[in-house]
Amino acid sequence: MGLNYHVGRLIARIGFTLLPTYKIPKNNGNLLEYILKLPDIQKRIKTLVQIGGYDGDYEDPLKKALNKQIKAKIFIIEPQEKCVKVLEKKYKSNYNVRIVPVAISDINKKSFIYIPEKNEVSPIASLSKDHCKRFAIDNVREVPIVCMTLKTVLKKYKISKPEIFIIDAEGSEFVILNQIIKLKKPPFIIYFEHLHLTKSEKEKIRELFCSYIRVETDQDTLLIHK
Repeated sequence: MGLNYHVGRLIARIGFTLLPTYKIPKNNGNLLEYILKLPDIQKRIKTLVQIGGYDGDYEDPLKKALNKQIKAKIFIIEPQEKCVKVLEKKYKSNYNVRIVPVAISDINKKSFIYIPEKNEVSPIASLSKDHCKRFAIDNVREVPIVCMTLKTVLKKYKISKPEIFIIDAEGSEFVILNQIIKLKKPPFIIYFEHLHLTKSEKEKIRELFCSYIRVETDQDTLLIHK
């Protein structure tokens, strides 16, 4: 066996593998949960923004973090009206959490979100009409929403210098990340779903965020500023 094989086996024992194409550390656990358990990280994070909150429960990477009582201002951005009501009810006793009822886009406008026809709300609701086809769903319905740029949201809701972004935007991740990289103060941590990014979009994001340490799972990416 060669040296690369033995190095790979050693790294695998501590939960990581190396991707041969980009040599990026890859982990199959809940990366965000690992990071947010660290006391130094909890102290450092004063403002957290989640883009795509859905119902605050289904596959929500923030769920366990909030249960740990992180002392930070939390802004959850979610455009689906019924989900907003669920989130407001869920966090009504947590004064550190504010729900922002918009979608993040590249311009400020009234638009539509596309939901599987038989659903009132959906975790795969998207600004892209074709997004549901990835899940073998052809029939969708349009639901009117308000779209804002990230800069507009931060200004309107007085969100000052977020240290962490969590993004699950069902196909809008590339648009959002392109706005995050332009912020005057870069966030310390970015956690996003890369599952729906194209190969060229992934490569562009790697270039844009080259100043970050990057760890990937099959579905998500964790970026930590160096």
